[in-house]
Amino acid sequence: MFIYPVYKALKPHLTGISPVFFYTGQYAAGKNTNYISPVLYIELPRDANATFWGRGIRVIKNAVVKLHYLSNAPFHQHDNTVQDSALQAHHNTLIAINQIMQGLALRNEHGRLLTQQFIPVGVSELAFNNAHAISVLSYHTELYDYSTHQGAPPPDYTGPIELNINIQG
Repeated sequence: MFIYPVYKALKPHLTGISPVFFYTGQYAAGKNTNYISPVLYIELPRDANATFWGRGIRVIKNAVVKLHYLSNAPFHQHDNTVQDSALQAHHNTLIAINQIMQGLALRNEHGRLLTQQFIPVGVSELAFNNAHAISVLSYHTELYDYSTHQGAPPPDYTGPIELNINIQG
């Protein structure tokens, strides 16, 4: 209801950076999942309190969206120019991701807001896992859901509405 539409709307903005996938803990310790590198994972809040605003709109306030960026760092235990260039490329990619995300607000196919602007609130840079450098960028936003709107016209609908009234008496 909240997560997939946001993922679907956000992914095209980031596909020029690297392949983009939904985050399911792909590189977590003990998880036997193959992944490619470089890669960008989108992590959306799964357990959050939603508030009903009426007119079929629900909102998750104070949502944190995390972007996990993994790049190759095969020589992370050695000091050399190859490693320096790999870390510089990783750093440059983080800057590019942040330039895309900062201030971005997503809309659905009907032009309605799915999120407020993304505001950077945290970063965890350069953790190493085997031959990969991992950084996680965190953004604060609000998520909107219109799925409870089924059968009713959207709040911005201005067309005719058919009413059937049966008066007995």
